[in-house]
Amino acid sequence: MNHGKSQLRSSPAQQAIAFACLFILALVIIVLFWPGYPIPDVTNMMNDARRGIVTDQYSPLIASVLKYGGALASKIWILFFLQTVLLIVGSFLVFRDGFKPVAAAVITALIILSPAIFARAVLVERDIWMLSSLLIAIGLCSHAMRYAGRRRLMALAAAAFAIAVCVMTRQNAIFFVLPTAFYWSYVLMNTNAGQGLRSKMIRYSPSIILIMSIAVVAIASDGMFVNKRVYPRFPLIAYDLAGMSVNESTVLIPQDVLSDPDATVSDVDSRFLFKHAGTIVFPQGSQPAVIPWEPSNPSIKDTYVKLDEAWRKAVLRNPAGYLKVRFRMWRAVVALDTIPYETVWMPTQLDQLHAVKHAGAWKFLDNYVSFFTDTKGRTGGAVFSAWIYLALGIAAAVIALILKRRNLRIVPLLAASAVLGQIGLFFFTPAGSYRYEITAVYLSLIAVTFVIGEGIRVLWSNSLKSTDTSSESADPKLL
Repeated sequence: MNHGKSQLRSSPAQQAIAFACLFILALVIIVLFWPGYPIPDVTNMMNDARRGIVTDQYSPLIASVLKYGGALASKIWILFFLQTVLLIVGSFLVFRDGFKPVAAAVITALIILSPAIFARAVLVERDIWMLSSLLIAIGLCSHAMRYAGRRRLMALAAAAFAIAVCVMTRQNAIFFVLPTAFYWSYVLMNTNAGQGLRSKMIRYSPSIILIMSIAVVAIASDGMFVNKRVYPRFPLIAYDLAGMSVNESTVLIPQDVLSDPDATVSDVDSRFLFKHAGTIVFPQGSQPAVIPWEPSNPSIKDTYVKLDEAWRKAVLRNPAGYLKVRFRMWRAVVALDTIPYETVWMPTQLDQLHAVKHAGAWKFLDNYVSFFTDTKGRTGGAVFSAWIYLALGIAAAVIALILKRRNLRIVPLLAASAVLGQIGLFFFTPAGSYRYEITAVYLSLIAVTFVIGEGIRVLWSNSLKSTDTSSESADPKLL
């Protein structure tokens, strides 16, 4: 079984050139931005791991790996190295489904170095871990499609592991990974099976088993490894209640949860920022938090329970109001009605980055990305507007479905992952930060690149045919 392998066959020389391109790309990124710079989420995970703490705020399984991984929790360069290599390898594997090695390597470099991606790819963060592992999974499934026997099974086993890692990186990753789980099942269960309902159920049943198994492991790891609960939903439901309170002109937040029991709607409104939950749960200057989120406070559990009960009642009483608040946040995430927030750096990072090793590289990146932003290094215009990439990705999927070409077979999968990922972002995003959309942006960029590549391939082929036809008509032997 050899699905399309001949179309992408390459010589050892081409493979060597592609490897050299990827090696140079990885080397440049790693050397220039060594030893890597973690965003606060990762810094907190590593600090907790060094103290033997595993919280429920981040993936308990990954946090446990850091806890027991020795150097992993103390050497940021290891995470930076792994993140960079996996992102490059995953991208290359995906592009190999429609391009020969050298083209796939060059396109990988161009996409990663583009401002929309490079802005975040050099920061050590869970969003890039999720993206990298998802790309590895998609690429391995595509690799398995071109082979049979043991090679296919090994690729699929590795893809299943990558899918599991992806789900573990972020709470909303499951929505991004669902199409890939079905793709994995499709490859596993013989792509030439029948098209009846029963055949389709049999074909895709392993994906259900895979996702359920991962979910069980995730739930079990929460109970097995977490030794400190911080209730990560706290900021999310606090934001929702604050937003609904403002919209309904009545305080829906329990009085004993508020820092000021006498707070009015105007007080809540003055602190409510529709694109970030932090203004509600964290102090702002000299002003205390509206709803203090204090994980170290012994009463945090009681506070959370009261807040969660009030949230459930408010959502059940007025689901439309709840959806309105979530929709406003999602619009901020995709930059539909505001410029993207925290496009490149979180507010306190820029000066810190300029002070670290190889500051010149950070300054260059800052200037490079800032060229495409509205304000220096913080927020941006069209280049950092996720909705544009989502729209282009959907358009690419439609074209791929219409043309039904072999080289475009994974384009609908890429677009579906980007679109389904919006479900998790819609319901669970606490801030309108661009980094949450980096996976959707990257997948959409890949989808568009496949369509553009196929268009160039067709135009080139037609041009050659036209040239051959002209040569034949001018051949005196034919006269």
